[in-house]
Amino acid sequence: MNAFRYVLRSVLHYRFAYLGVLAGATLGATVLLGALFAGDSVAASLRRIGEQRIGRATHVLASGDRFFRQALADDLSAAIGGQAAPALIARGTATNTFSQGVAGQVQLVGITPGFWLFAPEATTVPPLSVEKSEVAINSALAGRLGLVVGDTVVVRLQKPGVLAGNAPIAGAEGKLESLRCKVAAVELYMSALPPAKSRKLAPYQPPALLALTRDFAFLADATLPAANLIRAVGGADKALITDVKLFDRFSGNGVADGKVSLAVEVVIQPTDRSLTDADIEALSVKVISAAAKIGAVLRG
Repeated sequence: MNAFRYVLRSVLHYRFAYLGVLAGATLGATVLLGALFAGDSVAASLRRIGEQRIGRATHVLASGDRFFRQALADDLSAAIGGQAAPALIARGTATNTFSQGVAGQVQLVGITPGFWLFAPEATTVPPLSVEKSEVAINSALAGRLGLVVGDTVVVRLQKPGVLAGNAPIAGAEGKLESLRCKVAAVELYMSALPPAKSRKLAPYQPPALLALTRDFAFLADATLPAANLIRAVGGADKALITDVKLFDRFSGNGVADGKVSLAVEVVIQPTDRSLTDADIEALSVKVISAAAKIGAVLRG
């Protein structure tokens, strides 16, 4: 028996053991390769997310609760031979003037056009007018406050003093600063929108009792938005008042200067019984009282 036949017979004799070793080695190599591929994929995903957040910026110089000259960015750019852009970052609150919705701890960023040079890719941003107090907001804040382009948002932030706010001798120099801004742009990622949910609508069931309407004419300041009056009247009794419509706005003869007459139609929907004259009179008192709280009085 030569050496070749000896090896061959040995392999045939221990073939099942060798097959097990081969299968184990194959499985181990597959697991290792999968781990390497998965690791590379996760690393690439994290790198891509990081690049989307920081863009082309490589260094950030933060001043804490202090401020520096805007021209410092130009000086720094000339010193390093690269690009630099100033940015003002603060925390504050945002309020929707129509719905009165409030969002706290909002990050406020004031930038110059040079800031967009650090975007991860070419970015087209609508110009924002400082004179018109225009701002751009992200989709998260827009959804939370129900804001769209053209709406008014009030931004409030702490006005810093000469000393840091936590300094022992800082005093009460800082105060809240309110800025009335107009939404000029809203960030929206279509791919981030959730898919529409299909739902079955219940068949319409008309109310058992007929609705009735009452008209009210109020005298208010000309600066009072009609939407504020509609919201106040509708909130007088949410169980019975289902709709409020403005059908007349008048200023002129018979109306004092600086005043305006606002006439609204109130739709009243009884629920479990027909309303009596006393019920309607009580509801009218609620409507008049609600309007009076915002400075609107019933016309005689």
